[in-house]
Amino acid sequence: MKRLFLGLFLITLVFGLLFTFTGCGPDDAAPAPDPDPDDPAPPADDEVFEWRWQCAYPEADLEYVALQTLFDEVYDRTDGRLKITAYAEGQIVADPADQLEAASTGVVDVSHSSGMYVTGQVPVADFEAGLPGQYPGFGYIDDYINMLYEFEDGALYNLVQEAYMEQADVYYLGSHSFHGYPVIYAKEPLLSPEDYQGKVIRAAGALQDMFNAFGASATFVAGGEIYTGLQLGTLDAAVWSIEGFLEHSLFEVAPYVHIPTISGHTCSHVTISPDSWNALPADIQEILFDSYKNTYIPYLFSLYDAEWQRVLGSEEEFGYTVVEVPDETMQAIIAVARDEIWADIADTDDYTREAMQIVDRWYEQNQ
Repeated sequence: MKRLFLGLFLITLVFGLLFTFTGCGPDDAAPAPDPDPDDPAPPADDEVFEWRWQCAYPEADLEYVALQTLFDEVYDRTDGRLKITAYAEGQIVADPADQLEAASTGVVDVSHSSGMYVTGQVPVADFEAGLPGQYPGFGYIDDYINMLYEFEDGALYNLVQEAYMEQADVYYLGSHSFHGYPVIYAKEPLLSPEDYQGKVIRAAGALQDMFNAFGASATFVAGGEIYTGLQLGTLDAAVWSIEGFLEHSLFEVAPYVHIPTISGHTCSHVTISPDSWNALPADIQEILFDSYKNTYIPYLFSLYDAEWQRVLGSEEEFGYTVVEVPDETMQAIIAVARDEIWADIADTDDYTREAMQIVDRWYEQNQ
């Protein structure tokens, strides 16, 4: 009997010692070791950004059509981290003139519009969009790219970007050419400066001042209202980019399209909500700008160039007339633009004065 009690005691003692030293109870689990500072934590899932891109132009406009190519490239290059959805004219912001504020306040992430709509708020937008006769190089994009993005290490681009941030509280991504502009569509030929007298012409920005200088009455209506204005006779002529002529059947109500254009290029722009832009990681910011400048700009320009060739070759098919404006008329128009319009705008503020100086230096070195 004593041996039995002794055996039980030894067994109990052994198991007690085992529980004491191994801490098998759930409340006695050993703490996890301190993390190794040289061993980084596993990366968090990449954040996905979904943007609303408000375009000032109708769905049929080439600028809108070309956007999907840009969006697809950005989506692929960011591995799906930036997904952009386009909205055509009026779908979120009713008036294109209100898009800049909508981007500033975050109603939309992006405003795709024209500096000509916002010169009252950002005067240097006239130089950014391109004053009459400013950007040369009809048919190719090298000169305009150089003047805006590259000349003097991007002096004009950096100036415009600073102005948009200070005066409108938006991030200026850049501007893109919609080819030669203004394309003048009219009910009758306009072959001399005198032919503009008394005409009501749809135009925007500095072009209004230029046409008014020749006795016209320049007014602005949205692109979607141009056909009706010409049809009803409230407009005698209108300026728009080349794709409007056939795609929007403007030849039906304004059968005279005039060449050459007063400028080799005029630009639309992309501005972004500062909160949306700053929220992007640096690599996505770089991808967006690179895709915009090196894919969207040349692709869109190629579409416009192809449309020019189509318009110049389709007179008989559609029953309109391509009117070649005499050289002396073009020189008179450009002289007024440079001597009067440019000079007046350059006196608006410090940004416009500096922009004028940059453009003058470009011409000194390139013409």
